[in-house]
Amino acid sequence: MRRIDLTDYTVPVRNEEEQYRLKDGRGPFGSIQECLDALGVERVNRPSNNNWNDLPPQYRDQIIPMETVDIPYKMKESLVELMFSRDLHLSGPELLDRDDLARKIMAADGVVLLEEAEWGKLNAAASNITGFGKPDVEMVRRTLRAEVVEVEEKGKEEQA
Repeated sequence: MRRIDLTDYTVPVRNEEEQYRLKDGRGPFGSIQECLDALGVERVNRPSNNNWNDLPPQYRDQIIPMETVDIPYKMKESLVELMFSRDLHLSGPELLDRDDLARKIMAADGVVLLEEAEWGKLNAAASNITGFGKPDVEMVRRTLRAEVVEVEEKGKEEQA
C-alpha cells in the first residue's frame, strides 16, 4: 500500500499586489492606509496616497512591504483535480473508476492509504500531465514519492 499525506500546505508566491504587514505580525494589508488604520494613526497625520516614499519615517519601521505572500494549497482537492485532468483523455468507465478513488481521498483525514492500483492512477496522472508550476511541487512530490507501507490483512478469525 502507499501512504499519501493529505494535509494542506502554503506556497510562497511573489507579491504582485503590493501587500504589507506590520512589524508586530499583523497583516497582510492591501494598502499603506490599511496599515495606518491598524496602527491607529489619525487621518490628519497621514500621507494622502499609498506611496511608500510619502510615508513619514516614524511609520516606515512599523510597516513592512511583503515580497512574498503565502497562498493556501488544498492537497485533497488538487489530487482530485489531477486525476480528472482533461490531458488524460479519460473514457467513461475510467472516469467513474476514478470517481470512487476521489471520494476515498476526500473522505480521508490527514493521510490516505492506497492500494498499488489506486496509487498507479495518481502516479500516471502526475507523470503524464504537463503544465505544473512551482506551487505544485509538494503535491507532485507527495504523489510520486508516496511511502510504501506494509499492511497486515486480518485473518477470518480476527475479523469475527
